[in-house]
Amino acid sequence: AEHASKNSLLELVARDFPELPSWVAVLLTSRPELDVGRTLKPLRPTVLDAETNRAKCDTDARTYLRHVLKTPEQHQQLEAILTKSGGLLLYLHYIREDVTNGVLDVENLPDGLPGVYTDRFRSLLPDGITDDVRRVLDVIMAAPVPVHVFDELPGLAGLDRTTALGIMRRLSQYFPIRDDHRIYVFHKSITDWLIGEGRDRRYETDRYVIDRVAAHRRLASSCAVSLAPLLGEDDDPFEETG
Repeated sequence: AEHASKNSLLELVARDFPELPSWVAVLLTSRPELDVGRTLKPLRPTVLDAETNRAKCDTDARTYLRHVLKTPEQHQQLEAILTKSGGLLLYLHYIREDVTNGVLDVENLPDGLPGVYTDRFRSLLPDGITDDVRRVLDVIMAAPVPVHVFDELPGLAGLDRTTALGIMRRLSQYFPIRDDHRIYVFHKSITDWLIGEGRDRRYETDRYVIDRVAAHRRLASSCAVSLAPLLGEDDDPFEETG
């Protein structure tokens, strides 16, 4: 629900949920972020912290894996998979995908979600983030609201429509296009990984890193070019007014 540090769903919960009948209970899941805790604190929620309930979380994860894993060899690696996952359900979701697709390699499991994304993007983009792909990712990650894939993405990325849409087809698993034709982020951990959070410091020059400052600079430049025809020759789109 979060985009450009704005979480509309969280704001809705904080604003409107106190008006619900007292017999209504709501279960919300989130990463342990300060903004979430601070915003929901007035509602006096019961917090089921993952670390405090680690044993129960691991039990749930084992139950999930027992239903997902197919072969005796896979079941023998259940504890290894659990350790690699850190108990994260999203990691286990990708394990299930690999089992379904028949590509699970229990001997070479990646470490945590950063390892999963590294492996998957290397397969998805074997040449790394090329200039055209970077243009698309810069726009998606710097835009303050979800970008319209047809009306906005090509112009803001400086690409023709065919190229922009072709790139989105490749990235759609992680940046899905919804019914409103706007591009969303499947999970915030993907954008965290792309900007380098959670990676080994030795891999700062990794081919799969997006520079946040450069992304915002590119988007600002694209917006300035788009606004130029609407402004006079002497107008500066970045000039402060008032």
